[in-house]
Amino acid sequence: MSIESLDLYKAISYLGSDGDEGSWLRFDEYHRVALLRLAGAGADFALLASNTPHHRFETIVRDVGIP
Repeated sequence: MSIESLDLYKAISYLGSDGDEGSWLRFDEYHRVALLRLAGAGADFALLASNTPHHRFETIVRDVGIP
């Protein structure tokens, strides 16, 4: 088991604005990189134990390679 613990305050500082897809790039990438680290560590799957990124879930998990 591997755990990625992200800084909530950093994630919140990266929040974008609905209707402005480009404003979400840093937020999406911050979460995606953590998932890629998990995949690289050999994880078979990942869980996002947070309700903050649910709004961007489809974009965050794109091309991650693990469910």
